[in-house]
Amino acid sequence: MHSLSDALRNRIQGYIDKQYPNWNLDAALRYLPVAEHLNRSGAEQVLDVGSGGAGLSLYWGRQTIALDISLPLALRGSLIRPVLGTAAALPFRDRSIEVIVSCAV
Repeated sequence: MHSLSDALRNRIQGYIDKQYPNWNLDAALRYLPVAEHLNRSGAEQVLDVGSGGAGLSLYWGRQTIALDISLPLALRGSLIRPVLGTAAALPFRDRSIEVIVSCAV
């Protein structure tokens, strides 16, 4: 038997899944404030270090350079420009990236 809290949780999760497909609420709590700040700042070029899957782009909704040691092939053609690499040795020229973000590393 489901309790009222289970039913409410399922209803809320159903709403979120419909309105925000592929979102992870834990990640959203980290990335949404960053996305809001980027919008206010007018940032154009953002590097998401340690992005894993969709990372920031899913919550920001804009083109993002995703840097990680491995990236899923499914990212191609999305809002992500995938770049293989590590935070210890960024594969970019100095001062060539406007904003660098690392939220969940």
